[in-house]
Amino acid sequence: MMRAVYTPGDSSVHRVSAAAKLAFLAATAVAVAAGGPNALVVVAVIVAAAWVRAGIGARPLFQSLRPMAAILIAIFLAQVWLRDVPGAALLVAKLAVLVAVAALVSATTKVSDMLETLERVLAPLRRVGVNAEHVAFLTVLAIRFVPALFRIGAEVREAQRARGLERSPVAAIVPMLIRALREGDDVAEALAARGWAPR
Repeated sequence: MMRAVYTPGDSSVHRVSAAAKLAFLAATAVAVAAGGPNALVVVAVIVAAAWVRAGIGARPLFQSLRPMAAILIAIFLAQVWLRDVPGAALLVAKLAVLVAVAALVSATTKVSDMLETLERVLAPLRRVGVNAEHVAFLTVLAIRFVPALFRIGAEVREAQRARGLERSPVAAIVPMLIRALREGDDVAEALAARGWAPR
């Protein structure tokens, strides 16, 4: 099952509203994606200062980045082949910073607060028949499921190395799909046991 990544605390970063942090996440994502190296450096400095201010240490950040290490390396090598080293390094740096921002928001924001914020944002859609509560819940659930997918990928890669199959794509993809589907079934059963069903 998924593990919560929220780290309790009473820092100024923790006390910032979920709405403000989600807006910060969206704004930094746009700035990093659309900007160049200078914008990336500014965002990286701001995020680093926020991590220090949060007072939760670097462990949540390492837990978020470690499963992505192999993916980032693969992206870097592919971009070096398709483009050049500076372009590849910039892209990987952008992805790493985006993960750091998302990890900061997750580590300092309760799921219930994110859920409540999304419900308020989606409330106007009720007029056209959208169930804001369910959409918000599924959105947060999807966000929380991403770390589980990275964890599954890391475990499958370790099993590949132990069997000498690190160069076989099938040996990675098939077990990942099976384990992801199994984890999804576990989550669905847990929700059903608690009486949750889409309407």
